[in-house]
Amino acid sequence: RNQLLEDCKKITIDYLSKSYGNFDIEIQKGRTKTNNYEVKSNHLKSNMGFLDYLKNITTIENDIYLTANNNGNKNIKKIKKDILNILIKEQAPWTYLNNEYDEKAYLWIGGKGIKTPYHYDLTNNLFIQIQGQKEFTIIPSDQISYMHNNNHVYTDIPSFDYSSEDLNKFKNFDKVRCIKFILNPGDILFIPIGWYHKVKGLSNSISLS
Repeated sequence: RNQLLEDCKKITIDYLSKSYGNFDIEIQKGRTKTNNYEVKSNHLKSNMGFLDYLKNITTIENDIYLTANNNGNKNIKKIKKDILNILIKEQAPWTYLNNEYDEKAYLWIGGKGIKTPYHYDLTNNLFIQIQGQKEFTIIPSDQISYMHNNNHVYTDIPSFDYSSEDLNKFKNFDKVRCIKFILNPGDILFIPIGWYHKVKGLSNSISLS
């Protein structure tokens, strides 16, 4: 982990700003004024310059987010490749993230206050925190029957900014026993398929999954 932490220190917002151009990226815009913004993400799609996004990252909080919809972007592909060239070692878990898995590796860059509501992934997820901190709340799959799954991988249960009365509307949710983690640079979290989780950015951060 010590070597990984040293490698992660090389990959910062400043490094990205100085190394790449202001190419177009797809973002979600208007999240703070939209209920169920992840479910309605197609309606929030917008374009923004990459450097413009990085420049404003400290002020956008949860309203604008560079999500996982940029895998076809050749410039994002290059950034992922460059990051992996810094981090990669010819041993597990790095071989899991080699070029063969390029389409399945996702780059996440966000500011403090970014929020991703409860959802589960359709594949196993190896999440690597490169810069900054993120808080994960994870619910094992044996409790999925309490999660009121409604729309694809999402749930009607509120993830953030709720009251106890809001949660009381959902039968048996009080039986859920969640696990919380705070990921720091160099930390790796394995999230099994089907495990509900929500994520909050505690600072500006860069992650790869």
